[in-house]
Amino acid sequence: PTLEGDSISSYLVIPNEFVKYGGIKSVDFAYSNGQPGNGQMISSFGLLIKNQILAQILVVFSPMIIFLGTIFLISKAYFDKNTAVLSILIWLGSYSVGYLAASAKIDLVWAMFDLLSIYLLFKWYFSENIEDKSSFILLSGFFLGLALGTKLASIFTLVITLLFIVYRLRQKNLNTIIKIMFIYFIPLIPTVFWFYHSFICTGLLVYSGDNLVNE
Repeated sequence: PTLEGDSISSYLVIPNEFVKYGGIKSVDFAYSNGQPGNGQMISSFGLLIKNQILAQILVVFSPMIIFLGTIFLISKAYFDKNTAVLSILIWLGSYSVGYLAASAKIDLVWAMFDLLSIYLLFKWYFSENIEDKSSFILLSGFFLGLALGTKLASIFTLVITLLFIVYRLRQKNLNTIIKIMFIYFIPLIPTVFWFYHSFICTGLLVYSGDNLVNE
């Protein structure tokens, strides 16, 4: 079990309250109340099925394995196998990963969803016929929606990926542009729920960090 401060004071508290309540609610004594909660929902599932250890496995260990696999696929596709292995070792050797591995924080869940979205965007972007590969852009939007529903930092990913999409579509007709954008944005719609949740909890559509519980 983790003894990491943020996990004990918030990232395990909120899922535990969700489980006890039997649904999503405002947990105003936890500092991350009002933040997007996909990561906390995964932790809640672990707590509901078994215990804190399973919750940590679901939000730390499992996402890490998937993240490493995605790094390998990206590096191998655009460089070579040696680069892929080196990329994995560099990432695993970083201090932040080592710190998160001993916690129940949701950052690795967020990173996994974000990277999967980027990988699938690459698969679409570099395909010869982008209209036939629309499933990739749909899945990219789906995982970006999950990432945005885990951590608002994915707004920056959204902005950058939109620039990539617009550039790739620059020579396409208007109907194709509208179709691709529609496919990409449809999976993002459920994320609106977490903005609504933030408004109910904090009075703001986007969590700002103001009025923390310890203030």
